[in-house]
Amino acid sequence: MLVRTLSGTFTLFIILLPVVSALRALPHILWTGGKKAPEIRWRWQNLGGEHDLISIEHLSISPDPPRPGEPVSVFVSGRTSEMIQRGAQYFSEVKYGSSVLSKGWHDFCGLTLESGYYCPILPGEFHLDETFELPSNIPSGKFTILTIGQTREGAEMFFVRSEILVGK
Repeated sequence: MLVRTLSGTFTLFIILLPVVSALRALPHILWTGGKKAPEIRWRWQNLGGEHDLISIEHLSISPDPPRPGEPVSVFVSGRTSEMIQRGAQYFSEVKYGSSVLSKGWHDFCGLTLESGYYCPILPGEFHLDETFELPSNIPSGKFTILTIGQTREGAEMFFVRSEILVGK
């Protein structure tokens, strides 16, 4: 479920989408065959600079730690300082340990369009609440997700690093 509030400048779900997509895709990428569901630990860092167009002020998950095979909710809030135009893109890289599972550039506005939000995205505050179910067969290990957004002119919009630690 996505929740949009305030002026509709809801863009941060794009930052989170690679994390959500990586978690949903794990059963197709790796399979543990284990009997006991592992415990998961999560942390994130905003690596962006003070001039980034999208500022993340809060990011949390519930429950923390999330449990494999159960719903997890992600809460994000922040603000955009300038209008985000068509042509903006983001890069995401998902690693399991030191192995790269996926990486590449993606159309920022195309992805927002798929979710019912349209570019240009106006400046202002945003809030996100998305719930999804974690796969029950997530393997043990460390998953790292880097996500970097750029305007069509190449200015940095955001830079986030997330780690998901899955225990035995």
